[in-house]
Amino acid sequence: MDNEETIQDIVLSCVTYSGRNEDDLLADYERRCKKKKIVPLYGQVKTALKSLYRQGKIKIVIVQGHKLCCKQR
Repeated sequence: MDNEETIQDIVLSCVTYSGRNEDDLLADYERRCKKKKIVPLYGQVKTALKSLYRQGKIKIVIVQGHKLCCKQR
């Protein structure tokens, strides 16, 4: 049971240190879910991102007018 990943783990693995925009993040999430045979739902991503933000694991930065989601170091 130690191998099981949660939705938050999958979403966090989609986020990079340099940042990703919403479209790229969702596309990567869908690919990873299909590989693991999980039904990708937008609500799951939104909830996981909120939780990760509250935990301080990710941050939102604005670069040249674009919002990017980045991992915290």
